[in-house]
Amino acid sequence: GGGEGGDRPGPLSLRVVVDFVWLLFCYCCCGMIAFVSAFFGVSGRGTGPALAQRRSSGLNGVRSKRNSVVPARMTTDIKTDVPDVLKSILARKEEEVAKLKAEVEAAGPDHPIAKRLAGENEVSGVFYSALKRPNNTLTVIAEIKRKSPSKGHIAYIKDPALLSRTYWEAGASCISVLTDYEGFGGTLDDLREVVSEQNSYKDEYPPPCPVLRKDFTIDEIQIAEAAVAGASAVLLIVSALGEKRTKELLDACNRIGVLCCLLSDGCIQATCTL
Repeated sequence: GGGEGGDRPGPLSLRVVVDFVWLLFCYCCCGMIAFVSAFFGVSGRGTGPALAQRRSSGLNGVRSKRNSVVPARMTTDIKTDVPDVLKSILARKEEEVAKLKAEVEAAGPDHPIAKRLAGENEVSGVFYSALKRPNNTLTVIAEIKRKSPSKGHIAYIKDPALLSRTYWEAGASCISVLTDYEGFGGTLDDLREVVSEQNSYKDEYPPPCPVLRKDFTIDEIQIAEAAVAGASAVLLIVSALGEKRTKELLDACNRIGVLCCLLSDGCIQATCTL
C-alpha cells in the first residue's frame, strides 16, 4: 500500500549503495598503485628512468694521445638506435675507416690525405652557387647509382664519366656519385672519373657540375679523402650520426675545405659550412 513507509529505501537498496561505494574505492586504489609503479619503475627488473638514463649514457673509448698524422677521432659516437640494415653498413664503414687510417699513417705526413687533414683549407662555394638558381628555375642534383640495398639493381653504368656528360648537357646543377661498393656498386674511382670529366668543361657553357660524394660518412678522414679525390661536397646523414657527431663532422668540413649537405628525414635539408 501507499503511505510514508513505502517511500523509504529498504535494506536491499542500502546494500546496493554500500557495495557500489566499496567497488569504487577499490578501483581508485588499484589505479593509484598502477600509476605509482609506472612512474617510479618498480616492476622488479630495474627499468626505472634513472637506470635507463645510466644505460643510455655509455662510455666512450679512450683516445690515443700519441703523435699521428691521422687525428684520433672516435667513430663509436655514432647513433646505435638505427635500423639493422643501416647498422650493418655503419659497422662496415668503421672497418673501412680503420684500414684507411692505417694506410695514411703508414705513408706518413706526405700522404695527400694527411696533408689535407693537417691544413686549414678554404671552403669553395661552387657547389652552393650551382644550387642557387634564379626563382622559378629547376635545380637538379643528378645521381650516379648502380644499385641499392632496398631497390636492388637500378642501372648498368659502365662509364660514369660519360653519364656525367649526359647530365651536364641536360642541364643538371650538380652530380652526386655513390662511392659505397658493397651496398650501391660505386667506388671512389667513379667519383675521380666524373670530376675529371667535368673539369674538362671549364671553358664551356654551362660550367662544370660540381660533384658530391654520397657515402656513409662517419669520420673526418673520409671527408679529406673526398676532397683529395676532387669532391666539392660530402653528405652527412643526421639520423645515422646523431647531433653531436654531426656537429663534429661539420666542423671538420670547414677545416678540410669541403661543403656539407645534411640529409635528414629522407631529404637534403640544407647546404652549410660556407
